[in-house]
Amino acid sequence: MTRSKFVAPCGVLTAILLFTQGMAAQSEGNNAITSNTTGSIVASAAYIDASPFYYGSGLDICQTVYNILSSSSMNYATNYPNGAVIDARGILPTQVNSSLQCSKNPFPTTAFPPAMVLLPGETIQISHMWTLPSNTRIIGEGAGVQNYTALGAVSGFSDTAMIQMGPSGGASATGVVVEHLKLDGEAAGAFDGIDNVSAGDGSYVNDVAIGGIGATPTKPTSAGSACTPSGGTVTSLCISQNATYSGPYTNFNITPSTTCSGGITCPSTACVKIQAQTRGLRDITCVAGSNCCY
Repeated sequence: MTRSKFVAPCGVLTAILLFTQGMAAQSEGNNAITSNTTGSIVASAAYIDASPFYYGSGLDICQTVYNILSSSSMNYATNYPNGAVIDARGILPTQVNSSLQCSKNPFPTTAFPPAMVLLPGETIQISHMWTLPSNTRIIGEGAGVQNYTALGAVSGFSDTAMIQMGPSGGASATGVVVEHLKLDGEAAGAFDGIDNVSAGDGSYVNDVAIGGIGATPTKPTSAGSACTPSGGTVTSLCISQNATYSGPYTNFNITPSTTCSGGITCPSTACVKIQAQTRGLRDITCVAGSNCCY
């Protein structure tokens, strides 16, 4: 009897070895890439897949991002000193919930390296304002009718805005970016859509739809926001006096909290409030009926 012998082509054998090494080198949340200098497989120092961390966060997308940026086990500041892309696009709602849950601000108050957070094309129900520090970008799937990312305010939402760019209290920020998403205030109360309170150079907003802001038209005098230092009209987009040289602000579609039809008197809601010199506002549409918005 004659025995046959299989000889793998060199390219196939190399691919098998690389695949095996890659599996051994991967860790939770990391992709594997080939080093150009040694030929070994090492974890990427520029990309983090947030999906593997989601189930350990209690199915809370904001807690997931917060843990990646602040947990000692992740050690983001040391392992990603130049920052990273945190890809949360693979996080989807469970069969129990039709939207994603968010119980906190996903960004720590302590300093951390730059972070670009890619949000999934789903609705995220937020309970608290998102405060974006320096060099933080949030990028959704879009702001249109289809393929969009939406932040919705839950019932009882009581913070001053849905998104705040830069910290309050006099500190300044740079490189804060918001792009490709919707904000739905769901007529829940007296809060703004986006407040840029201190983000200057390199900070901008693009391709954002804002609706349902202004169910209660006036903020309380104790709001404390740089956009409403003594109370004032609820605003879809507010650019404070401390946001000099921010922008441009482009591609906005702002709609009132109700349709303002059939004789209904809608609450007054400002579309855009500008208190500083910016790099411009372009392509902003604000739809409103009489007795509604200005």
